[in-house]
Amino acid sequence: MNKRPITPADLFEIQEVSDPQLSPNGKWIVFVMKQANSSNKNISNIYLVSTEGGEPRRLTNGDSDSVPRWSPDGQWIAFKSSREDKPQIWLIPVDGGEAKQLTQLKRGLSSPMWGNAAHAWSPDGKWIAFLSEGDEEIPERTAADDMTVIDRVFYKRSGGGFREPGATHIWTTSVTGDTVEQITDSDWDDHSITWSPDGKRIAFISNRTDDPDNNANNDLFVVDVTTHAVRQLTNTPGPEFQPAWSPDGGRIAYIADPRGNDSKDSPNGDTHVWTIHPDGSGPTEVSAELDQRCRAPAWSADGHWIYFLATEHGATRVFRVKVEGGAVEPVTEPEQWVESFSLSDTQITYAASDFTMPGEIFVTSLQPESAPQQVTHMNRNWLTEIKLGDVEHFTCRSHDDLWIEGWLIKPPFLSSEERAKYPAVLWIHGGPHSTFGYRFRIYYHILAAQGYGVMLINPRGSTGYGQAFVDGCLNDWGGEDYQDLMAGVDDAVSRFKWIDPDRLGVMGGSYGGYMTNWIITQTDRFKAAVSDASVSNLHSFYGTSMFQLLVESQFGGYPWERAEILWERSPMKHIANAKTPTLFTHGEGDNDVHITQSEEIYMALKKRSVPTRFVRYPREGHGFSEPLHRKDWIERVIDWFDTYLK
Repeated sequence: MNKRPITPADLFEIQEVSDPQLSPNGKWIVFVMKQANSSNKNISNIYLVSTEGGEPRRLTNGDSDSVPRWSPDGQWIAFKSSREDKPQIWLIPVDGGEAKQLTQLKRGLSSPMWGNAAHAWSPDGKWIAFLSEGDEEIPERTAADDMTVIDRVFYKRSGGGFREPGATHIWTTSVTGDTVEQITDSDWDDHSITWSPDGKRIAFISNRTDDPDNNANNDLFVVDVTTHAVRQLTNTPGPEFQPAWSPDGGRIAYIADPRGNDSKDSPNGDTHVWTIHPDGSGPTEVSAELDQRCRAPAWSADGHWIYFLATEHGATRVFRVKVEGGAVEPVTEPEQWVESFSLSDTQITYAASDFTMPGEIFVTSLQPESAPQQVTHMNRNWLTEIKLGDVEHFTCRSHDDLWIEGWLIKPPFLSSEERAKYPAVLWIHGGPHSTFGYRFRIYYHILAAQGYGVMLINPRGSTGYGQAFVDGCLNDWGGEDYQDLMAGVDDAVSRFKWIDPDRLGVMGGSYGGYMTNWIITQTDRFKAAVSDASVSNLHSFYGTSMFQLLVESQFGGYPWERAEILWERSPMKHIANAKTPTLFTHGEGDNDVHITQSEEIYMALKKRSVPTRFVRYPREGHGFSEPLHRKDWIERVIDWFDTYLK
């Protein structure tokens, strides 16, 4: 069978799996499958598959179903759905039948940023805890009161718009739906809930400081479900996240960054796994031997091990450590990217992808050296039709002898002729504390299929290389990180002789967009650029973004205290040097990086007669969600590079 190159239309073919959850008896896995379509919808539903494999069975028939959670007896699945406008909890029997709506919240379920899943079963299966901003409807505004009055720092919503009055609190509902009760009540957001094994308490995360908008000091709390009495367990300068109660009730695992106040957007401190007693005593770091960013702790059934996710050298794996700490052991494969996992008494299931395989569900025994079994093949037929480019891993030394890691995605129909030359694009990740690695991203392959090499390089600031490496870009955006990227490009061009050094492009989004803007003001080696959701002026970015702490933590102070370096490292200061044809794209509802950042640099290039174009996407935030916008975006990227590199 002759395979074809992947195209932008394949955005509507790929099936994305996520959030696998093992049944209490370990025989079944429930998961979410999402697929975009040409009608501009992202359809997500709940599926069920045996741990032995076989054809998955579709459980739900909505178009926005997610967050499936097993009842303790394994008979029901609670899930989140917006099929009745506001997101609510629904229940569906596992053995067949129609889903029924459980909650009737006027403001719907809340999904606070940095929070765990929005609902959780009580251990006896009689109650479900969830998060909501309240059960009062927000009155419609009239012309007499449609003005917006702002009196707080953190007033914007990610994705556009403004926060409505009210805070996220913990509620419970009986599984019959006839008893609904608010458990916490304050002016602060509460989230990330986990029940105690006896069902009497719920641990959660909240920032209950006097000025929560101006710090990242999330702490761990416990509330009594009957009396509603709240106890604060941690009181550290840095944030705690993702609590998980031990099976015997004696400890709570969580992740924490103890180094102090940090950003709510892209924190520079690597979180590690900790445990603490429910009375607040004995906080203990248990993952200290792994110098990597950890998340999503979960307990083994016997309470002897804590499993968690961490990224190391481009691979996100499940690791485990004994509850008393010590050696950290990898559980999953070394060249995969695990998005999420869950445990039963004897097994672990997880969703994982790699460079050439979209996410699928795997299951394996908790016994060491057990071989994983792939239980879903949602994209098998599609993968037989298309040809993906080979991916080659490489490392190089930066200007100061520091090792830098990267990958190159080759054009899938690369000529074997010695003289054949192809253009290549440096794609820069966001963050700055994100990372590239063994993760399937369809956009990379679509660009490669058009005859481009795609270079993915992890400069200083990237996660997966230890805390010192993460700190390498602090107070130095556009400094050593820029040098690392240029060293990686130099090495790739020298190593892969088919790359044409005279036809190089550069692109990136968010911090990757910032670095793209920086690069076009520092060098002319790139003949075309695409800058998405980018930062161009660090001073105005501070005031218009919803994340002021990002600038404060990255550059060590307020803009009026760090004015000189913020302007020095702003691409706008050096814009007179820019000659590279540049395409700017931005969501009009982006509150993470306001669209004015693209407006500033676009207008500067336009006034200087540098070839440029600015594409604004309505209804989009920081990253595009509408399928037709996503398709349009990658088509415009290809067209821009084709114009200037081919």
